[in-house]
Amino acid sequence: MIRRFNFTERKRIEQERVELEVAEATDGESSSFNATLNFDGMGLPADAPVTIEAYRGRMAMRFPWGVVGALAPPLDRRLVNMPDNPSFRVKVVAADGSGALLAMANRIRPRKEERHGALIRLKQSDALGKEVWRLEFGDGNPTLLLNRNVRGIESAALNDGAFRGLVFPEALRAVLIRALITEDADVEDDGGDWGEWLAFVRSFHDEPLLSDDGGHAARMTWIDAAVAAFTQKRFRASDAYEAARG
Repeated sequence: MIRRFNFTERKRIEQERVELEVAEATDGESSSFNATLNFDGMGLPADAPVTIEAYRGRMAMRFPWGVVGALAPPLDRRLVNMPDNPSFRVKVVAADGSGALLAMANRIRPRKEERHGALIRLKQSDALGKEVWRLEFGDGNPTLLLNRNVRGIESAALNDGAFRGLVFPEALRAVLIRALITEDADVEDDGGDWGEWLAFVRSFHDEPLLSDDGGHAARMTWIDAAVAAFTQKRFRASDAYEAARG
């Protein structure tokens, strides 16, 4: 066997540039995953192919993810026959077919705070009129209703960073207003109907509620700060807006 060594100046993809979550298997289906990648400012060629690999032990699956300048997640991201709790790596290779590795992130684990996929259910609806989405509260976790008449809406909610960056922060704001204003939940309470949500928020916004004299002003200030922290850490919504504008 001829071993080939790569002496190119490989770049390290910081793990902060990779947001990855795994949807657990249900009803006999395989688990699946979604990832949002950010190569801004890395100086990588726009036509360089990107792949994401899931692996555990000797088992591995490779998913083509478009190119640096036009990321394109595959429709099928099921982890078929993959053992539980796989790790992931992201690779960017030269576009000339040489296989030269330009950049890589290795040993990526789904982030612990990647919980909005489980905390919010997605459901398509024919009853939204001209609204693209609406948050519905009922028994259990909130449901993000998606207008079935908007072409590609479910794929956008799962894969489109611009859509998620614009919608998810406002969905979080609506949830927190419902929990802390409408239902008067305790910010520090991990129990109750909103405990899991509030624990999730504290994973990126662990700030105390400075004043809670029964009014709503302090709680709205805390909610605004929590949404700002969520947006800064996860989506950079202003960038998402520019991307949505094309």
